[in-house]
Amino acid sequence: MSNFIQFLLLLVFIVSMQGCGGDSGSSNPAQSYTVGGTVSGLMGTVTLQNNGGSLVVNANGPFTFATAIADGTAYNVTVSSQPVGQTCGVTNGSGTIASANVTNISVDCVDDDTKAPQTSASVPGGLYNSPQNVTLTCVDDGSGCSMTFFTNDNSEPDENSEEYTGPITISSTATLRFFSIDKSGNQKRICSCG
Repeated sequence: MSNFIQFLLLLVFIVSMQGCGGDSGSSNPAQSYTVGGTVSGLMGTVTLQNNGGSLVVNANGPFTFATAIADGTAYNVTVSSQPVGQTCGVTNGSGTIASANVTNISVDCVDDDTKAPQTSASVPGGLYNSPQNVTLTCVDDGSGCSMTFFTNDNSEPDENSEEYTGPITISSTATLRFFSIDKSGNQKRICSCG
């Protein structure tokens, strides 16, 4: 074989190898994924926010932000506007995209608690010939009872009065007055026994 033919075959081989692999000058863009989850208990409109983008949701069920974000990017879903008369909380709302769509965010909405707790005494007012142990019981169907305060000297109790922690022994003439506060800050008017 002549040197010229060997040279041509070598040249063809080199040119064909340059087309296989190597840096072509282009790069693959990062993969993008969506962020979403489920809303429950909603009775109005809630606005969610993720990394500056917002989404208005007005029904229970699945939601997905319109803008996908790149793999490896942090997300942080929060409530930016609560529905009227409700409070919504976010569970699993933050993390980092890990090569998959995020679908496990929960937005749970509950009605705001506007009802005061009910507090009662185990012993009704009256005259007794022996000391009485009085138990105060607070019931709240909303956020739950937080604290009960009382006085037994006929003064009006407030949040600086003694906090109820267990049965109160009344061994002489007294007027027991009390009220409770729930975890939402609602309070019942002052009740009295005596």
